[in-house]
Amino acid sequence: MVPAVTDAFIRAESHRPFDREQGMKLLSDHFQADWRAQIVAERAPVLFVTAAQTPYFNNGYGQWLSSRNPQVHEVMIQNCGHDVMAEVPDSFNQTLRHFMLQNK
Repeated sequence: MVPAVTDAFIRAESHRPFDREQGMKLLSDHFQADWRAQIVAERAPVLFVTAAQTPYFNNGYGQWLSSRNPQVHEVMIQNCGHDVMAEVPDSFNQTLRHFMLQNK
């Protein structure tokens, strides 16, 4: 993790500590949800950022979505695991900025 990102996270966490009981309910709901139909049907541009070395998902999910909806744009970031924006914030920010400028 990049120290500037970690430091900002620690400061934010100290002001609003994570409530494990509430958080687990949300996390469980998210893990059980299947978002594919919503993303395939989306009409607005969607940026789907994936990490090449994520331990949680098989690569190819973003390609599967973009092949079914031309509004879905996948960008796979190299040299990072699951937390792209925390591990390689400059690459993530550049990717997001480019997407936003293209889709004003």
